[in-house]
Formats: sequence, C-alpha cells, structure tokens
Amino acid sequence: MSISFSTRARALDAHLAALEAGQYNIRKEFANLIADLKLSYDDVELQDAWPRVNWIDGGYAAAAGGDIELNGENLLQSMTFDSLEVREGAADLTLYALKPGDSLITMTMTLGVGALAVAYSHTTRLLEIELAAGGSTDDAIATAINANAADTDGYVRATSGGGGTFTAGQANTALAGGTGDYENTWVKLTGVECLPKNEAGAGPTTAKWSATQIMVTVPDLTAETDARAATDTALMEVCVNGTRCPTLCGPLA
Repeated sequence: MSISFSTRARALDAHLAALEAGQYNIRKEFANLIADLKLSYDDVELQDAWPRVNWIDGGYAAAAGGDIELNGENLLQSMTFDSLEVREGAADLTLYALKPGDSLITMTMTLGVGALAVAYSHTTRLLEIELAAGGSTDDAIATAINANAADTDGYVRATSGGGGTFTAGQANTALAGGTGDYENTWVKLTGVECLPKNEAGAGPTTAKWSATQIMVTVPDLTAETDARAATDTALMEVCVNGTRCPTLCGPLA
C-alpha cells in the first residue's frame, strides 16, 4: 500500500504544534523543520509516492465501451475500503464498496410481499434490499446485487456465506472501515467516469482497485450527448484520494 505524499505535511503540522507548546529545543526544532521542508519539496519535484498509471493492458479504450485494466503504482494512497457484514442465523452477506475511501454508502433490508428486489441510488448512496415474501437466501441476494447491469454495478459488490435465508428486515446501516476521499477518487475518459469493473456471481470478490492495478468499465461513449467515435483522441484522467495522476492520451478504438 502506498503512502500519501501529504504524510510529511501532517508531520510538519505536528512539529509546529509541539513547538508552540514548548516541547522542543528551538535549534533542534528548526533543524527538523528544514529537513521536513526539504523532503516535502523533493516529493513535489520528483512526484515521489504520487499515483501514476504506467500502462494499459490490452490497448486503449473503445468508443463503444468495455473493460480496461490500468497498471501503475501508488494507486491507493493509504486509502481503505468500506464493508458491512449482515447476519441472520446461518445467513451471511458481506457488502463491499468497489472504490476506496469513506463512501457514505448505507444498506437497508425489508421483508417484501413478492419477489426479491435490489435497488441502489448513486445520489443517496442507499442500497435497498427487499426480501422475497418468504425470505431470500444469502446466495440469491448476493447474485442479485452482483448481476450485470444492476444498479449496484461499479459501486457495491456482495459475497455470500451460502448458508442460510434472511427472513427479517435489517435497520439502515452504513458500510464502514473506508478511509480517504471517496468523492475525489475516480477514473474518467473524455470527462465521463468509468466505474470499477463488475464481477457477477456470489463467490469471493477480486479487488478491482489496488495499489498497482485498477480495472474499470468504460461506458458507451458513442451514446453521450456529444458522441465520441473511434479514432477520436481521448484524455484519460485518474484521481486517487484527491491527487491526480499524469494525464494519458490516445485514440479511441
């Protein structure tokens, strides 16, 4: 996991606070401050520990969309992921946010009167699970959440313990454990966000965003209001925890 280049800035703030509290010798503290400033300057000049995409596996993105794999370094910037485990008896369901950071995603589960239904709003960041009239197995819920073209694609994935059935509601609960700037962590192609790649099924998940790799799905850019087309030159931007990678540029396939 990479270390954000802002770590030294926070250390500098701590030194200043200690100095004001009279906890350090002035001469020693000035030496520490000068050393920290030099290291911070070197970080900015050399972009040491900054996020960087070095290459795209399989070529540049297609105008009609599809999955792409970005490979690089420092692509997590010390961020962690939100998750939530929900249990009822033998039933076990774990939800994961697909992008790192404090996602503010919440989940609610209710008992319905018909078939199992799952809905997610990317504006309210609420995942609503409406169980079937007689309850729903953890496998069935996870499969519905992970289905291709579901509302949850690119936002939330679920894994199932495969051992039981949920028959009762669950109060609105937030996913937790994620740290970092979720809002300013993204991949964009021609200004359009490309969300993490979906993985169908109910089994264990493979991380789509790590310190060295990001797997995303490019939406159909030919369907945008200003339609993009093959051979158009397209800018790809990646931002991690508020820090932008150097921009990539290439023709759409």
